[in-house]
Amino acid sequence: RHYVGYDGVRQPKLDGKQNNAALKTAQDYNRIHLSKKRIYEMLIYEGFNSATAQYAINHLQADYKANALAQAREYRKYNNLSKTEIYERLTSPSLRKFTKEEANYAIQHLGDK
Repeated sequence: RHYVGYDGVRQPKLDGKQNNAALKTAQDYNRIHLSKKRIYEMLIYEGFNSATAQYAINHLQADYKANALAQAREYRKYNNLSKTEIYERLTSPSLRKFTKEEANYAIQHLGDK
C-alpha cells in the first residue's frame, strides 16, 4: 500500500479514517497547549504511524506560540518560576519541547493580558 508522491518518493497510502482520528486526537492535545513535537510524540504513543501522525500535524490549525504562552502562564501561576526557569522548561527536550522562537514569544508576552 504505497504510492509515488509528487516528489518521486515512495509514500505509504494513508487511510482516511486513521487520518481523521489522528487529527481529532491532535486537536485534543492542542486544547491542552502542547508543542508540535509533543503532539507528534503523543500521536505515536497513541499508536498512530509516523505518516498518519505527520498528516495530523500538517493539518492541525495550531498556534504553537500561543500554546507556549499558555504553558508559561501556568508555570508562572502555579510554580512561581522565573522567566529563565520557564524558558528552560518550555524548551527542555524532556518536558514541553517548544522551539526557542515559541518560548521567546511566550517569555516576551508573559505579562500581557
